[in-house]
Amino acid sequence: MTILSCSKEEQTENVEESNLIAHFNFDGNVLDHSQTGAHGFTNQQPSSDRFGTPNSSLKFSNGYFRSGNIPFNLRGQYTFSMWMKMNGYDEGQAVMELTENRQCNSNPQFWIHQSSVYLATSSQSQNRMRIPQTPSCNGWTHILYTVNETITKLYINGILVETKSLNWPSTQNIELTLGNAGNSCFVRPMVQNPYKQPSRVMIDEVRIYSGILSQSEITLLSSCQPPKSNVK
Repeated sequence: MTILSCSKEEQTENVEESNLIAHFNFDGNVLDHSQTGAHGFTNQQPSSDRFGTPNSSLKFSNGYFRSGNIPFNLRGQYTFSMWMKMNGYDEGQAVMELTENRQCNSNPQFWIHQSSVYLATSSQSQNRMRIPQTPSCNGWTHILYTVNETITKLYINGILVETKSLNWPSTQNIELTLGNAGNSCFVRPMVQNPYKQPSRVMIDEVRIYSGILSQSEITLLSSCQPPKSNVK
């Protein structure tokens, strides 16, 4: 698999030569720069990225991002990559979800519990992996995981931190959601602060590949080096 260079405009030009099936760089827009074209919607404002570049990430405080349909099977082979900066920990809030038909408690997600972020495939505790928060670039953390049917490998800032067999749902099309506002899946009756409250998080450079990246490719994606060009 050929990884893309650090220059964002070169990434956009060469996206069809990779195995990208979703690529949201949030440089002032919510376009999908992969061949899938699953362009999104958000009610949040852009913010600076890990390099301090204005209008180059999304900052969530009371809203969400939602993509169009992305055709792939969560029980197949793929790689999910993104940069994340937590601005607060509100118990039970979702940071990222990959859902089919907005199904509740049976979809992969990053969610917050006891001041930590977890990768979970369902509401069952055995189907999750804890994400250690070790910021590598101005408070940002690079999170990447690979899935080979059930075997899941979690990388933080380019370093493999856990390998585990997780029970992934079989899907045909998924919808990517970032932030948690408006997600009725997390409403719990009789709870004063229902789980649909928004996450306080900044997210940038979300990528989904229809294959498993090599270690050298993962290292390049997690680099803290700024882009080679200042052109956005």
